[in-house]
Formats: sequence, structure tokens, C-alpha cells
Amino acid sequence: PCPMTIQENNRLMKEQLLSQARKCRARYAELSVKRGNDQRQQMLTELITRAVIFEKVAHNLLRV
Repeated sequence: PCPMTIQENNRLMKEQLLSQARKCRARYAELSVKRGNDQRQQMLTELITRAVIFEKVAHNLLRV
């Protein structure tokens, strides 16, 4: 098999990062409608933080 170019690798990585971000946001939306305790609030914060970081990294991949 032919090795991937840097651009192909970046495109694939970007798709994976955005997919993970969508999953985090979906889980956040699912959990945020339920009444929660401190542990759930911590989880919500972590989920939305991950989503934002994944999106930032994904969008920066094309700038390299």
C-alpha cells in the first residue's frame, strides 16, 4: 500500500477529531437536561472542554 501524504493524514485526523467533538457535544446535550450533582457537573465541564479542544486542533490542522 502507498503511504499517506501529510495532507491525507491531516484530513483523516481532522475528521476523527471532529467526530469525537460531535460525540462529546451529543453526550453533553444528553446529560445537561438531567438534574445533576457535582460529579455530573464535572463530567459536563470535561465533555464540553474536550469538544472545544478537539475542534480547535482539527481546524488548526489545515493551517500547517
